[in-house]
Amino acid sequence: MYKSETEKAIVKKKKTIMLVDDDLEFLEELQVMLNLIGYKTKRFSRGEQALQSIKKVKPDLILLDLKMDGMSGFDFTKALQADPEIKNIPIIIVSAFCSEPNIELLKNIYKIKRIVEKPVKPLDIISKVEAVFSKTNKGGINHGKNSY
Repeated sequence: MYKSETEKAIVKKKKTIMLVDDDLEFLEELQVMLNLIGYKTKRFSRGEQALQSIKKVKPDLILLDLKMDGMSGFDFTKALQADPEIKNIPIIIVSAFCSEPNIELLKNIYKIKRIVEKPVKPLDIISKVEAVFSKTNKGGINHGKNSY
C-alpha cells in the first residue's frame, strides 16, 4: 500500500485524533502513545469542550469514554450525529462502562462499530485506530477479550 515507511509515516501524521476522557492520566498516556506512532492528537477532559471544539479541530477520528462528568459519551455521540457536518466522524469507544446492554445500545442505536473495554492494552487501541484508517477495513469489529 505504501512505497516506504517514510511515506506511511507522512500519511499517518496528517491524521488527527480527538481524545475525550475525564481520566487525565489515561488521556496523557493515550496522547503520548498516539503521538509516538505519528498521529496528531487533541485531548479534552469534558465532552462539552470537545463538542464545542470539534469543527475547529476537524478530527479524522474520536476516541471517546462513555462515563464522564457533565456530558456523557452517549450524549456526545447523540449530539455529534445530529449535526450533518460532523456526524460521519468515526468513533472508537474506550470505556470501562461496556456492559452487554451498553454494547448493544452503541451498536444498534448509535451505530458504533468499534469498542475497546478498559483496562486497555496499547495494541488494542493501535489496532482499532489503524483499522479505521485502513482502506481494507471491513467493519473493524474485533471480538478479542477486551474489544468488541
